[in-house]
Amino acid sequence: MQLRKLGRNQWLCLAGGAVSVFLWKNRRWFRINDVTSGRTIAYPNLKPRCYTSPPSDVFALAEATAREMPRWRVISVDRTGRELQTEAEMAVFRLVDDVTIRVDWIPESNESEVVVRSHSRVGRGDLGENARRIAAFYHRLDERVAHAAVKSDENSE
Repeated sequence: MQLRKLGRNQWLCLAGGAVSVFLWKNRRWFRINDVTSGRTIAYPNLKPRCYTSPPSDVFALAEATAREMPRWRVISVDRTGRELQTEAEMAVFRLVDDVTIRVDWIPESNESEVVVRSHSRVGRGDLGENARRIAAFYHRLDERVAHAAVKSDENSE
């Protein structure tokens, strides 16, 4: 069968089939509204970040990163417990989600671990927004930590 000779109904069936496959492949978007890095099975690639800097330094960088994230508002900062509570507003629907950032010290590996949880207040599914939000935060934090490491190397010379 040649693709040019497909009728309108056949094209609609092909398009419907493609949409069905896409939705089935991404069905987690409709069932998950609470994502924690390293703990949400549906997102195995979303793991906590580990850094060799002291936890107080990493927490300061995480706080600065959270403050620069678009549509995020820092609600509370616990420097002794190294936990940050923020609210993130979705761009399209203007719904507000809760984001918790925690920095833990892992003595065995001598590293600071950053764990992020993003939880929707409304609905059963988030269309992948919480996972994308966490990934975007980690991306910016990675850049900030790398930049801070370069600056500290320059200052120590």
